[in-house]
Amino acid sequence: MKLSQISDLNKNFGFDVAFSSVCASRFKSAADFRNRHILNYLKDEYSDFISEYQRKSYDAAAKNENSKIIWTLWLQGDSEDTQPELVRMCLRNMKKNCGSHTVKVLTADNFHHYADIPGYIMDKVKSGEITFTHLSDLIRMNLLLNHGGMWLDATIFTAKQIPEEIFDRKYFTVKHAGRDHVRNVSKERWTGFLQTSESHTILHDFIYHFFLEYWKNQKILIHYLLI
Repeated sequence: MKLSQISDLNKNFGFDVAFSSVCASRFKSAADFRNRHILNYLKDEYSDFISEYQRKSYDAAAKNENSKIIWTLWLQGDSEDTQPELVRMCLRNMKKNCGSHTVKVLTADNFHHYADIPGYIMDKVKSGEITFTHLSDLIRMNLLLNHGGMWLDATIFTAKQIPEEIFDRKYFTVKHAGRDHVRNVSKERWTGFLQTSESHTILHDFIYHFFLEYWKNQKILIHYLLI
């Protein structure tokens, strides 16, 4: 971990987060120690926002739509000339194995037609405070919130047809059992690279609007794998 990264973490989030992040970068066994400090910071800093969602009521009987579109993103463009071989191969197979579903390849030129990302977020993308990787996180959460369907990263290779029953579930993600040794907070109980959901779920509502709230005042990510 670079000194500049440690300094930024200490400046923005305090000693506990910075120290635990250094420990986790050197010792795998310290990952849970770091994750606890990050979680405690976020709970304290955004307690009002979290409480608002805890009080929020959702109508379980409301009909949530599922567009059943397969969403993916390659900001550089949908033309194969703009894509490295890995992405070309993955997108070809995605379109081949999508069954009756439409694959929407979003780019820097067209994503705003489907995902409404606030101006202050895009300003931070332009300034470099928000990376393209995290912009992708914001876009996928916005799409699943407002449209439902499947999010699949452009670098995921589909070896056979995507099972139809996945689209009929209220929520689906990839998970692996018995991965307590994994250092990130999910411990592979969920993934960001593949999610299927109905629209307007409280999960994606919370995650998307939490990201918006986070970036109102923050200049860096507290952790790369925030989802």
